[in-house]
Amino acid sequence: MYILWFYLIFALIWPGALVFLMDDKPGDWEMAAMQFTMFVILLGCCAEMASKSKGLLLVVLVFSVLSGILTHAVYYTQLGLVLSSDGKVFYPAWRDALYFSVVTFTTLGYGDMAPREEYRLVAGFQAIYGYLFLGALVGVLVALFNRR
Repeated sequence: MYILWFYLIFALIWPGALVFLMDDKPGDWEMAAMQFTMFVILLGCCAEMASKSKGLLLVVLVFSVLSGILTHAVYYTQLGLVLSSDGKVFYPAWRDALYFSVVTFTTLGYGDMAPREEYRLVAGFQAIYGYLFLGALVGVLVALFNRR
């Protein structure tokens, strides 16, 4: 259970630190290291929950999907995006950042906005994160429905 609490605390502190405490924007490798760390902690959390309760695992996965989308939206408001139509960098409003985060997380990729060149790795890791955890979420739902 400790890894679950560690993940929850980490998932709340990191976006808050990015918004409120950092004067300098993190580099792409710093962001990628943070994303990788959250991913590994979350995998450990899911492995721990899978042995305890499928219902609790479902809650953790839903939380991870929602927190992943919301956390990355916070990143994009701070790091900036590029409009594909004119190539200008802008710092999106919350609504636009959330839209880009959902489109990236689901690997849909409309192409109307793109990550800044130095933060492409962030969006790439978000897409991998979304791909794996949406698949895990569907797998747990199927297992729960098959059991009933």
